[in-house]
This record gives sequence, C-alpha cells and structure tokens, in this order.
Amino acid sequence: MKHFFAICLMLISSSSLWALTHEDLVEKIRLNNQDVLKAQAEYRQAKLDTSDAKGGLGPKVDLQISGTFMVNPPIGEIKITTEDLIKQGDLNGVDLSALRGRDFSYQLYEGMENTLYSFELSITQPIFTWGKITKAIKLYEKVEEIRQLQVEILLAQKECELYGHEVALYYLNQIEKLLKEQISKAERLVSISKAYEENGMILSQEVISANLQAQQLDVAIKNVQLQKDSQLRAIQRLCYDSLIDVDLDFVPDEEKIASYEKSSRNDLEAAASGEQNNNLRMLRMLCDVAAIAREIAGASVNWKPDVAFQASLGFSGQRFPLFQPEWQDKGDWHVNLSLGIRTTVWDGGKAVRDVTRKKIGEETAEIDYNNAVVQIKENVAKNYFDLQLSSSKAEYQKLMISGSELEFKQKKAEYDSGYGNEIEVLKKELEILNNKISLAQLQMDTHVAAATLDYLTSNHLLR
Repeated sequence: MKHFFAICLMLISSSSLWALTHEDLVEKIRLNNQDVLKAQAEYRQAKLDTSDAKGGLGPKVDLQISGTFMVNPPIGEIKITTEDLIKQGDLNGVDLSALRGRDFSYQLYEGMENTLYSFELSITQPIFTWGKITKAIKLYEKVEEIRQLQVEILLAQKECELYGHEVALYYLNQIEKLLKEQISKAERLVSISKAYEENGMILSQEVISANLQAQQLDVAIKNVQLQKDSQLRAIQRLCYDSLIDVDLDFVPDEEKIASYEKSSRNDLEAAASGEQNNNLRMLRMLCDVAAIAREIAGASVNWKPDVAFQASLGFSGQRFPLFQPEWQDKGDWHVNLSLGIRTTVWDGGKAVRDVTRKKIGEETAEIDYNNAVVQIKENVAKNYFDLQLSSSKAEYQKLMISGSELEFKQKKAEYDSGYGNEIEVLKKELEILNNKISLAQLQMDTHVAAATLDYLTSNHLLR
C-alpha cells in the first residue's frame, strides 16, 4: 500500500513539474540561457575592469626580495704579512726593517660570506596625468553600465521570444484539435459519399473531392505537429532544458492585447524612441564612451607630460635582517625620493591622428543612434499595422464563423426533418472548423505583433 502511494506521489509531482508557467520558463532563461550567462560574465568582467581603473588613482607598491648563495665569493680574505710591511720601508717615520726574520700576519678583512640578501620596496604615485586616470575611470564605469544594461536587454529579448513561442504553441494546439475534428468529419464524409455514389445519388467526382480533402487534412495535421515540435525545441533552446514538455501552463491575455489595438501609432513610436527604450539607452551610452575616449586621446598628445612621485627603500647585505646577528654591520640600506616627468615629444603625428580617429568614432556612434531610432520607428509601424490588419481579419473571421454556424443549423434542421442530406451538413461543419483554424492563425499573428510592440516600447505589459 505504501508503495502504491509513493508511485502516486511521484506521478503527481512529475505532472506538476511539466506544467510550467511563463514565469517558470523566464526563470530558467535567467539561470540557464547561454547568451544570458555570457552577458552576465561580461558584466562581472566589466566590474573588475572598473576596479582596476580606480586602482590607478592610488599608489603602486612593489616589493622585491632576493637571496643568493655564492659558492666562490668575489672578495676573499684580506691580510697583511711581515714581508708586506718590510716592503713598505717605514710607517710614519718608523723603520720596519726590525721586523725582518719574523713571520706573522694581520687579518684586515675576513672576506665575504657565501650569502647575499637584497630587499627593495618602491612606491609610485601619479601626481598629474591631464585627467587621463579619472577619464579612464568614467569610461570603464560607463562600459560597466552598458554591460549591465545589455543583460537586461538580452533577458527582455529572450522573454519576448519565449512569449512568441508560447503563443504559437498554444494556438497550434488549438489548430491540431480542430484538424483532428475535421479529419473525423472528413472520414465520415468519404464514407457517406461512397455510399451515395453506389446508390447513384452523387457523381464519382464528389467522392474524389472528399478523398482529396481528407488527404489534405492529413498533410495539414502533420505540418502542424512539425511546427509544434519546432516551437517546443525553440523553447528548450531558450531555457537550455531539453526536458521541457509541450504541456505548458500558458493562456494568452486578450485584454492586454486589446490595449495595443487601441493605442495610436504615434504614441507607440514615441514610447519606442523615448528614454525607456533600453536599446537606445545603450546606444546613447556608447556615444558617451566614444566622447570620453576622444578626451583621453586629447590628453595623450605630444608635450603633455605626466608627473609621478616615487619613493624607494632598500637593503642589501650578507645576513638576513632581524634573524641573523650583526646584520646591520653586514649590509647597507638606502632611501631614494624621485620626481619623474614623462612625455612624448614626437611620434610622427600618431597621437594627433588618434584624436581625429576618436572624433570619427564619436560621430559614428551618433549616426548609429540616429539610424536605430529610425529603424525602431519603422519596426513599430510595421508591427502596428500587422496588429491592426490581423485584428480586423480576426473580427471578419468571427463573423464568417457566425454565418456558417447559422447555415449549419439550417442544414441540420433540414436533415433532421428528412429534407436534406448528411453530406451538406458535414460540409458545413468542415467549413466552420476551417474558419476556426483561420481565426486561430490570425489570433496567433495578432499576439506575435503585440509581443514585438511590447518589446520595442519596453512596456512589459505581456510579461
């Protein structure tokens, strides 16, 4: 009994696992999508670059320690013998000849030890760089903002793609159900047509037409199943999860779509080209980056020297400081204070050309921004008209369905009263189902156009 309840619990949990909501899939995109993960890694790298740039304001501290063991020290023992003294003749008027015949020596220097240690601590602090360091910090901070915004843009783009695939999958499921119902009606139509043909009530051409219609429906449902598989695989790629099944907990919100149908084209274009559009914000930031790069290039031209202060503290000796006795007497120490000035006098005009190059880059960034505004407005206009057209066609299709349903009721009433035939009833049912399929396709197009407008205007109504 316990085993039975365990199996039931597993089945319940697995079924709830597959019925993923839109929010569940968005979270999977955030955590698993490779493009998003790459953008997040680039953002973290940009933060490190900003920290590096800020570090340029402070001092740079270097410490160098070396130890050497000399097998044959260059300076050995130094001593003087009586023979060396006698060769001097006299020392401050004192006759040294009396030392003749005596054999002794005096040690003047015991020689170098086998070890040699060296310590060097240097501190370099920039004093004046014509603002290159502070401008570089601004540049990297701006790049960091761009990388962060790029993550948001990519998430919004992936979510818009996800919504489009979910909408397509939802309506393809509806179309598949309608096609299955059509196939059932078509098979019944073929069967009745054959019976009527045998009785001489209809021509063989009508039987062939019924067979062709049934075959077309078989091809259509296979095509829909192929499209469903394609949409599902696209969702799996977005979420980087191959276990996602076709059974998703998603229903399009018709009320939110209606808000876009009621909006004016000018309002949508204004929203898409305004400050809330993250794509345009990123392009504007790229213009700022180009301007800062031009300022840095201007601060790097000839005859603009950089000034830096450097202090160094060093010790070199034969004994390790603090750990070996008499280490102070076995080495030397030094403290140096320096002020350095460095500038490029002539580089063949490269620095000046670099300033011009950066100005061109600034102009190019501005052109890219203006082109993006125009392109976004064009995309808004296209999807706005697509939305209006699909919506109008959908309303027309609803009227067609209402008319077909009235005609079906008449045909059905005639057939039930014995005046009509079942073939006409089935044909009208097939016509209604076909109109419903067309309506589902138009509704799908409407939602896709609205989702694109939602992304372009950054309204986030559908998310």
